[in-house]
Amino acid sequence: MTSQIVSASSLFFAPFNPNIYSNKLVFSMTPQIPKIQFIPQFNVNTHGLIDLSKRPTKIIEQRDIITEIQPLVSELITEQKEILPLIEKPQTTKTILITHEGFKPQTLNIHQGETVQWINKRPQTKSLVYGVRSLSNMRSPMLEQDQTFTWDFNSKGTFVYVDSVVIGRIGKIIVE
Repeated sequence: MTSQIVSASSLFFAPFNPNIYSNKLVFSMTPQIPKIQFIPQFNVNTHGLIDLSKRPTKIIEQRDIITEIQPLVSELITEQKEILPLIEKPQTTKTILITHEGFKPQTLNIHQGETVQWINKRPQTKSLVYGVRSLSNMRSPMLEQDQTFTWDFNSKGTFVYVDSVVIGRIGKIIVE
């Protein structure tokens, strides 16, 4: 009777196979390093436990499993149910007027995701809206009378902006 060398891993026992394992350590504390990924199928007794007195019935390479599953996945994908469109909250736009007296309102409270629109209402003076500090990437084009500039506020915080044409004109937007 020939004895078979059995190797141990952290989860199961399997007969040693030189095509699968890279070393011959028997019941070593270091895990065996498989050359290919495989899943052993053990015999299960009536109590649902693995019967280690018998050899595994079959060793399936992982490649085989993937090719067996792919047709099943394709069948599931073709049986998709109707997907209802996502109902989005309507975009809210708040308006700030640019006047000779400054921004109106000077402080504006909005919710995250809302848009702010600036309208230049000065008859003969252009306007250039610049964000400062955490809003420094916001820059409007030069706004003539009645021209607009919009900006989406997707982050919560307090944001300061200025009119770079008329010195001293400062506004603030608080996003909740």
